[in-house]
Order: sequence, then structure tokens, then C-alpha cells
Amino acid sequence: MIGKFQSSELVLDVLRKLMYDKDDEVRKMVGGICWSLRGHKLYPFANFLKEFIESPSYIHAIPQLLTCLEETTDKVDDLIDLALHRFIEINGNDIANMQTRSYRILDLVIRGLAQTKDKKTHVGVA
Repeated sequence: MIGKFQSSELVLDVLRKLMYDKDDEVRKMVGGICWSLRGHKLYPFANFLKEFIESPSYIHAIPQLLTCLEETTDKVDDLIDLALHRFIEINGNDIANMQTRSYRILDLVIRGLAQTKDKKTHVGVA
């Protein structure tokens, strides 16, 4: 877990650089960080996770991050919104063929909507 390091900001800074590495294997390894966040509060890492979702590493960690978002007790509607929009951006036309993951996506949409007070988010989903 990142928070166990004496200098978690240093660890996050290194991960920020590595998530844009030219080597896809390095970006994939950075994606593995999501498993270490599972079962922990995500709010302290919200800014890092927002950057991560926008990065090339996100594609390697979509299932892990969605699981973390689903299981956390934190209010993470903004992360859910960003993660799901990026998921749609990446998968585009293939989403209709993703029946096995559709239940998890739907659960996250409902959770995100339940947590947000932003009317624009509600309208954007409808």
C-alpha cells in the first residue's frame, strides 16, 4: 500500500512518470497499483487516481480500478464518473459486446449517481 511508505508523495511522483513510460510493460506494471489500493480509502489518492485514469496505464487496470471504486466506502462519485467516461472513450463500439462486465458498470453508474449532488451529472447519464 502506498500510504505505508515514509514518503508516499515521492512514490506517487515516480508512478506519475512511469504511467507515461514508452514501454507498455512498464505502464502495465503501474496499472497493478490498483490492487494495492483495494479495500483502502481512495479519497487520499483521488488526485493521483484522476491522473492515472487519464494516463495510458489505465487501460491495463480497468477491472482492478472499477473493483476498487465499487468496494470503497469513500464518496468517489467524481472518480466513478471519470473512470466510466474514460472506459467508454477507450472501448467505444465494443461496449455492446461486453456483457460479462456490464453488471459492474451498471452498479458503478448507480452508485455514482447516488453519491453526487450535481444535477448536470444526473442529466448527462439520462
